[in-house]
Amino acid sequence: MRVGVGYLQVNADGLRLEGDSDFLFHLHAQKIDSREDSALLVHSSENVTLSARNTNGDVTGSVSVGQARSFGQHFNISSNHDENIFYADGNGAIVGKGKLCVTGPEGALFEHSVRTPLVKEVLNKELKLESPTCSLIMDAPKGVHAKALAGNVDVTANFDILLHSTAGLESKK
Repeated sequence: MRVGVGYLQVNADGLRLEGDSDFLFHLHAQKIDSREDSALLVHSSENVTLSARNTNGDVTGSVSVGQARSFGQHFNISSNHDENIFYADGNGAIVGKGKLCVTGPEGALFEHSVRTPLVKEVLNKELKLESPTCSLIMDAPKGVHAKALAGNVDVTANFDILLHSTAGLESKK
């Protein structure tokens, strides 16, 4: 059974703690670093919460691991090269790096409109655009193009399939 703290050293820079340590209550620190050759491991039987506080001691942002929640004015995830990967605030969310992959078996569900320059399937997987309870509208100022480099483009409907040309031009082959 492990009890208390490991090797504890007090110096001019603060405290240096090595080895495994147990804390029964809150741990407050301005900075926590691991050695360069090892990871920092934080373990809890319930969850781990990291909080930022202002000068009044009020929590201004918080991330909890174990209950999968966070709050603050914004939430940002960056790469090792300081490139924005994910950003969210009260106005919306941005996925960086120019690519969003949805890998779940049911795909992605959008309750309103989606704007994107490209919709592309994963290699050897079927791409399906559907609206099971309403209509599906694809609209673009310079046209909508559907192309299959190998295989067919299939359009299925329970009733009629209607293709309209708003400018009245003939179709070209």
